[in-house]
Amino acid sequence: MYPYIHVGGFELPVYGMIIIIAFAGGLAVCSTLGRLYGIHARYIICSGSFAAAGLLIGAKLLYAITRLPSFISDYNTYSSMSFYEKADFLFGGYVFYGSLIGAVIGVLIFCRAFHFDRGIFLNVLTPLIPFAQSFGRIGCFFGGCCYGVEYYGPFAVQFPYNEASPYLHLYPRFPVQLIEAGLCFILFIIIFIYTRKKTPVKGASLGIYLISYGIIRFILEFFRGDTIRGIWLSLSTSQWISLFLIPMGIFLVINSRNTR
Repeated sequence: MYPYIHVGGFELPVYGMIIIIAFAGGLAVCSTLGRLYGIHARYIICSGSFAAAGLLIGAKLLYAITRLPSFISDYNTYSSMSFYEKADFLFGGYVFYGSLIGAVIGVLIFCRAFHFDRGIFLNVLTPLIPFAQSFGRIGCFFGGCCYGVEYYGPFAVQFPYNEASPYLHLYPRFPVQLIEAGLCFILFIIIFIYTRKKTPVKGASLGIYLISYGIIRFILEFFRGDTIRGIWLSLSTSQWISLFLIPMGIFLVINSRNTR
């Protein structure tokens, strides 16, 4: 675990740096796809800025939603906090599914505002999602968040003490972050190859991603050891969202083929 890099008198978060580099690299990859569809790189970058804004807003909002029940149930404790401490409790983290939903909405707003075909843009930009996500999970590994359950088998990971997760170091953990990173990178390669065909069905790339990642995330959630993301009826918030996004992905694929 290596959450920060010290450069001179500055302390830089590894997770944030990895996300920025991965997002920029993913946009460069998508720009090469854009040329195959006759889309100039500047439009890809511009749409990426809309996606980035939606990503940040969505990730923070969904994190706040997952924290809200704890805040309400133990309000007497949190009421004594300052405004900034309350804001840090409610908005101090990120939830990936919130960033995904926010990014897609950002791209749709861009396409509507500038009169671009949203199906083509979603195809071109979809590989960015698993690409950035694969590196983001490596950032989670360095930061010690999204960690796995107690595990003593092959490739178990022993984290050092972390103030943000004071019990993390007590047991070896299942390397769920690294497994998800690897699966997301494989998913990126598959979607990138599919999108390079030049004639993929509009919007189908996003549908394939939603189906594939929804299944991956639903299964891997059983191996997560942190409970911050909320549990309802024995399933986590992310698993419920997965159950919603998988049929949505199937609909996108079927609907896009019917309107090819």
